[in-house]
Amino acid sequence: MATPCENDWEDPPLAVSGFVNDYIVQRLAKEGVEWFFFSLLLVVERSAIRGTWRREGTCCDEARQAVCELTEGTFGEGLDDIEFSDFREVLEEIGGSDSEGGMSYGNMVNLLSCAGLVCISHARKDNWTDIPQIVKLTAEFIDEGIRVSWKETGRSWAGFLAEADRIMAAQSAAASSLPSN
Repeated sequence: MATPCENDWEDPPLAVSGFVNDYIVQRLAKEGVEWFFFSLLLVVERSAIRGTWRREGTCCDEARQAVCELTEGTFGEGLDDIEFSDFREVLEEIGGSDSEGGMSYGNMVNLLSCAGLVCISHARKDNWTDIPQIVKLTAEFIDEGIRVSWKETGRSWAGFLAEADRIMAAQSAAASSLPSN
């Protein structure tokens, strides 16, 4: 992924805000929900979004359960009770970028998964006004973590794509080695 910037995550066309927007739009679509007010920007290759889905788990219920376990008790009964006013605290709980490794690829996927699941919950409750705010806050939170740590740790969008490809290849290999019924 060649860019005119020293670090690909600093290249304006690869802005985190566009990636988060695309992820949320496609995540809602994957659940059969269309977000009429926003369209795909296709900032980062679709394979990055597919890679994010792979990293969050092939089963949406597992991702939902993990997010609910992390938030339960703190934010009500779980995911459906998370209001926008609590969302920053949820982001800090799920994948705080102040940890030793900064914004790891795993932290980023956890944050995206959480934002996607919360947006789905809000959309199903017909609460569309909070979704753009959730997208914006998630993008700002991830961007802040990236700027703090990616240069020092050598992380990049290209590295994220390579990691997603590696995980997808490992999952394919594992699936193909299973005995067929």
